[in-house]
Amino acid sequence: MDASFPNEPQSSSPGLCESVSRTADDAGFYQSRFGEESVRLFGDNVDELESLVISCNESDPASSQTMRGVDEVLRENREDAKLYFHVIRQEYSWGRFLLSRTSLEALLSYHKVFPRFYDVINAFGFKTTEDDKVWEGFHSRRTFMPQDVFKHDQFELCYCIRYVHKHGRDPKKPWSLRQLGVYQQSQGSDQPPTWILVQPPERLEQRLRNILLATVKDRGNMQTINAVLHLVVLSTALSNWDEYIDYSRKELTELDDKACFSRVGIDNPNDYPVAFADKQKLQRLRKKLLRTLSVLDSNISVIRSLKSQYQRGHGGPATEEWDLILEELDSHLAHCDRHRRNFATLMEETHGIDDLLSKILSFRNDRVHLRNSQAMQDTLDALNEISAQSAEVAQQSKRDSRVLKWLTLIATMYLPASLLATLFSSNLIQVVQNGTPSDKATHLKLVTQFWVYILLAVVLTGASLLPAILLQRKSRAR
Repeated sequence: MDASFPNEPQSSSPGLCESVSRTADDAGFYQSRFGEESVRLFGDNVDELESLVISCNESDPASSQTMRGVDEVLRENREDAKLYFHVIRQEYSWGRFLLSRTSLEALLSYHKVFPRFYDVINAFGFKTTEDDKVWEGFHSRRTFMPQDVFKHDQFELCYCIRYVHKHGRDPKKPWSLRQLGVYQQSQGSDQPPTWILVQPPERLEQRLRNILLATVKDRGNMQTINAVLHLVVLSTALSNWDEYIDYSRKELTELDDKACFSRVGIDNPNDYPVAFADKQKLQRLRKKLLRTLSVLDSNISVIRSLKSQYQRGHGGPATEEWDLILEELDSHLAHCDRHRRNFATLMEETHGIDDLLSKILSFRNDRVHLRNSQAMQDTLDALNEISAQSAEVAQQSKRDSRVLKWLTLIATMYLPASLLATLFSSNLIQVVQNGTPSDKATHLKLVTQFWVYILLAVVLTGASLLPAILLQRKSRAR
């Protein structure tokens, strides 16, 4: 179903026709952009809507009824003066709507919601970060009708307001940024309004329900009731900012202590460790503070727009009740401005912390580089000394090898004489006299088993050389 926005019936009045034409043009643009985002906004086979419908007729005592689903709302008689309070929810904070596109368009068409409310709808749906598809703004429209066509003029407004919520899922990151969409439609100060809330906190929804049930049954002024409801929305959205400021200040204090109390030039094992990760953490904190400043600026803009609308639209003489409402809006503006100043101060502090951390890291890195350079120089000097010692050892080894060479040469020269001396001193060679005993001439004679000596010498020499030859071949094979 394609939603249409016939906020005014066809009329021969020139002003009315101009208004209808303008609305139709807006509807085509906003519906086209809404269609492009529908996949991100809606899930499959889900159709849940919480609606509070309060009867306000004189003939029917004030009664309320809670409805589940759009079909029940569409079956209601529009001519019967009623107050509608609808709540559209998501699967989770960054999830899709628990309402189908067809049902949402039917609901908006039924209440003749102006097309700019699609800006609020498009700000929700599936997201991956807090900054996806953000819309922080305020839209309003007052349609002035000829009295013979409508009994009352129609006034509509919608806005998104962002707030901080302590979810407590992660002790290290207990806070998250959330948003609330608001639409209000009224047709005169004495007629019941239509309210649509998108993803409100549960405590806000309950407060608004209680106020509506109490004030409508007491036949309170609808314009005043609407203003009070907006004040409740703002009060709830601004309630956690003081605590969130304290949390942000504590996050910054850890980095501030490192920046202000870290020592340079003095080695202290108990000093603060400063690393590049601290710079990254500070950058994430700065982005969070910048986002918070933007949120507070948009909230201030929404409150000012509300105040401006009610100042222009009140129309009647000033009353004490209305003065209190404007004073309350001024109070919310003052609170937002105070929160913004606090966050701006924290943001300013981050610049000094960032500068100090950069200088500390630079100084400590320079010291590390200096120490590394000194260590490398000491190592190089030690290597040079070892090299000099190695050269001296090499020279000494060269001299020793020369001496050993000569000693080996001399020993080699004596080997034949040693062999001969060994042979002649053994029984292998005997001195035998020639002829008779009286003959003093002698000659040398080998014993008959001399060949045993030769054989054993060859075998033992081969047995000694064979292991060495085998080991050498094995090492070469490897």
